[in-house]
Amino acid sequence: MISALKILFLVEPFTQRTLKGSFMQEYGSFLLRDLPFDDIELCIYEQLGIGYKLAAKRDPNDP
Repeated sequence: MISALKILFLVEPFTQRTLKGSFMQEYGSFLLRDLPFDDIELCIYEQLGIGYKLAAKRDPNDP
């Protein structure tokens, strides 16, 4: 692992790998891929919680 870090930081100049260029390069595609699924997952989670409260005969406003 140390040799890999040496290659990254000593052999390749740091100026070629800026923060935006290397670490944030795939952030846009990550958001486009994950946000729609996260929205669906949140809606399903909330509906399951409401359904559980109704099945257990609990107050729907009770946290």
